[in-house]
Amino acid sequence: MVAAARPMNGNTCIVTGANAGIGKATALGLAKMGAKVVMVCRSRERGQVALAEITRESGNDSVALLLADLSSQTAIRNLVAAELKVPDTFGDVTA
Repeated sequence: MVAAARPMNGNTCIVTGANAGIGKATALGLAKMGAKVVMVCRSRERGQVALAEITRESGNDSVALLLADLSSQTAIRNLVAAELKVPDTFGDVTA
């Protein structure tokens, strides 16, 4: 038996690898449940395509794209230190 999904309104979720596969499916599912979704992807082009698809399919405009190569410690530090503020979409997601 599959439990019913609970609404995610008011929650912010960060999804890595959100441009394909399980990451994309997760981002889409969370967006459909009303969550604010921050997609973290390596490729701007693939990320933007996935962002458009997720926004369209979910009807949720609270989806943002951040770029980082998580195989790089420097990129991870930069993401945490500077890029987790998405003021145009939903403010400081570190809170």
